[in-house]
Amino acid sequence: MRELNTFFLDYILTGIKQAREQTLDWSKVHNTVQGKEEHPSDFYERLCKAFCIYTNIDPKAADTQSTVRLIFISQSAPDIKKRLQRLKGAEGKSLEEQGRPSR
Repeated sequence: MRELNTFFLDYILTGIKQAREQTLDWSKVHNTVQGKEEHPSDFYERLCKAFCIYTNIDPKAADTQSTVRLIFISQSAPDIKKRLQRLKGAEGKSLEEQGRPSR
């Protein structure tokens, strides 16, 4: 009986450890910046991965796109940042729409 209680106690403690909320580490996300030779789509994927690992934000969700967009633009390489900031109506567009050439 004592062995069974020990088993259940270990089982419950393992469940509690796994259920605790993820610690948010925004500094890791803010330290993710685009390299000089890095393609913007590669940087975007790396940034999304950082969001998934270090925060509780789903970067692909519609309600978090504005946050991801702002951080993507602010941490892009200077030439890409200027281009993205100059786009007309960029506030309401997704990152995919911003990257498409206008017709």
